[in-house]
Amino acid sequence: MFQDEPLVRRAVAFTPNDIERAMRIFEKHDPRRMKSGTLRTMSIRGDELDIAVNYLANRYGKGSSAIALTPGLLSLSATVEVPANPLGKYVNVRALLRETSGLPAFEELRIGRVPVPNWLADRGLAYAMQTLNRTDQYQVAADTIRSVSIADGSVRIVYEWRDDLPARLSKALVPPADSERLRIYQERLATWTRQSTLGRTVSLAQVIAPLMALATERSGASDPQAESRAVIAVVAFYVNGKGMTAIIIPPLTGIG
Repeated sequence: MFQDEPLVRRAVAFTPNDIERAMRIFEKHDPRRMKSGTLRTMSIRGDELDIAVNYLANRYGKGSSAIALTPGLLSLSATVEVPANPLGKYVNVRALLRETSGLPAFEELRIGRVPVPNWLADRGLAYAMQTLNRTDQYQVAADTIRSVSIADGSVRIVYEWRDDLPARLSKALVPPADSERLRIYQERLATWTRQSTLGRTVSLAQVIAPLMALATERSGASDPQAESRAVIAVVAFYVNGKGMTAIIIPPLTGIG
């Protein structure tokens, strides 16, 4: 299962067109334009999915991947670098998945030089999905996504927007400690911006200073890096004219 050479070796590259396309998708599916219970369809081209999955493989697995779509089928080749060991440096995977009315089914799965029987691969996938089903992140997806299909070189995802989705995503994606940390800095920034002595133009240094002072106070009893990350996140949203509620933090006192 371990090999000395990677099956896939690709750099991560985003072009201006890739970024523009992603922005158009986000604009089209802006939750502020949706009513609860609305069904929407998101279409992701095969090349866009390929770029995104390769980015994730590179970012989190020190590897690379390649995806190709044909009607009803998804072909995946991937390489993940593993810690030093006497057996080999890489785990290479080849998989061919077929669309079904439920979970996708394996047409082929090979890990390294080892072919995995389809029935065993399907059981492994079902077990993984059952395990995920016990997590908040997967449950949000399961309650939102209605169907996934592959056609015309694209993956089509039909989903239902629900008003409670932002709060559930906040709980699933942001640990309570981080959420509370962001809330504290957001409230400090909101208090600071309401000062009557501030002019029409405020420098970035002026915005950061009171938050970093608070971070210094809190770092004695907390993780200094986590405090600094929270400051950067809150300032970034403020500078771009967005409140933290724009993405994941439910009701905060604040600005933007």
